Amino acid sequence: MTDPILKMVPLGQGKRQPVRLDAPTWQAVEWLAGNASQTWQQWCATVIAQIPADENVTAAIREIVMSELLAGTINAPRASLDSVADRHPMLSYSAMMDDQELSEFMRLGEVWGTEDMGGFKVHAGRDEADQPCLWIENGMKGWPSLMLVHTKDCE
Repeated sequence: MTDPILKMVPLGQGKRQPVRLDAPTWQAVEWLAGNASQTWQQWCATVIAQIPADENVTAAIREIVMSELLAGTINAPRASLDSVADRHPMLSYSAMMDDQELSEFMRLGEVWGTEDMGGFKVHAGRDEADQPCLWIENGMKGWPSLMLVHTKDCE
């Protein structure tokens, strides 16, 4: 871990707030500020203005940095599989389905093996038309699972 770096955040009217963060967190602050078309000083001052007076400023900034990084990366909008299906042969014969539909398609086909990947399971086998198939079962109930079929068009 790197040594903390102390920077002074100007708050206006001659006031400044010391903030001590490690170098990677400062780098993230600068990235987030740039995405908001602000300097790091402006971004930090905006964050500090929203923090209750009795709260630890450094901890609050660190928490907001992590929340915004997660929102901007893990939860970032992505193209749907439907929107790219025409460019990927396996997706042309894919289907999103709920738990009941997944169970029915797996019952109609033949499952050769299953691997539990933590948040999802991958089942390999053949579908009801005797084509190689993967069923990707989402571990989050209420969220869709995916069936991928390998057809002659995929070759």
